[in-house]
Amino acid sequence: MSSSGGVDLSLLKGENLIEAGLSKTEKDSLNYWNDKIEKGDTTYTARIGRGRAMAPAYVFDKKFIPIIAQRLTQGNSTINSLLWGDMQKTNFDCKNKVSNFKNPVLIIQGEEDIISPAIGEISLKAFPNSKMILLENCKHYGWLDAKEKYFNTIESFLKS
Repeated sequence: MSSSGGVDLSLLKGENLIEAGLSKTEKDSLNYWNDKIEKGDTTYTARIGRGRAMAPAYVFDKKFIPIIAQRLTQGNSTINSLLWGDMQKTNFDCKNKVSNFKNPVLIIQGEEDIISPAIGEISLKAFPNSKMILLENCKHYGWLDAKEKYFNTIESFLKS
């Protein structure tokens, strides 16, 4: 599980770590672009502006901001809303079901991820044969911020 949203809806109950990972200027910019998009501006200019404002919350190493900003233009908010809405309607919680999963599980995420380490801890407790690795100087994209440790950890886990 790499920077996973978890095994239940706890992610929705916590602090918004996207905004927590942004400076005041970045938050102001994000609010500006979100307002334009909410008012119907679906142009690439608005989407990339929003992506550039939000990307610093996702990566520790600022050199990756342009590629993450581009990636953030590709999401589909309608599908995301439908997905999260359905998960809430069904009270998504698979902790009991995964408690029977006996295979090893690796939970890996950045120490400064937009997904709180507490979400990983819930998964760690739910899967009986799991371990969790937090990557230093790393946010949501471990394979970018901590490439060597990220892939070495996965390789070591798979070999074990």
